[in-house]
Amino acid sequence: MSVPASILKSSPDMWTEVPNCLERLNLQGSLRLVGNIGKLRSIRAGVRHLKGEVAPGFAIDLAYKDLSIAIGAAAAAGVPVFTGAAAREALGQARAGQGLGAKDITAVLLAAAANAGITPPRL
Repeated sequence: MSVPASILKSSPDMWTEVPNCLERLNLQGSLRLVGNIGKLRSIRAGVRHLKGEVAPGFAIDLAYKDLSIAIGAAAAAGVPVFTGAAAREALGQARAGQGLGAKDITAVLLAAAANAGITPPRL
């Protein structure tokens, strides 16, 4: 099973090709794999953050942009993504309200701590 080359490169019109690609993939198996990779990355990212390492890995600005594209595609398809909208709000607060847009995505926790009036936890 192959993924079209056009899906592998980032382009503004790639979202129009996603449904065609998904028809060719085993969606359940793919989501399980992505979920497991995400869990491992989240654990590593969490440890880095707790050590105070928020140098850019995947910047908040990029996460905000990507999430905005995904929310826009979902809206165009008539699919509500309430959690995605809440996550985008948190990213927006971190980048605009706290000036953390160039920092790693884990720095969103710094903004959450600042909003709560607490000191961010550290290892």
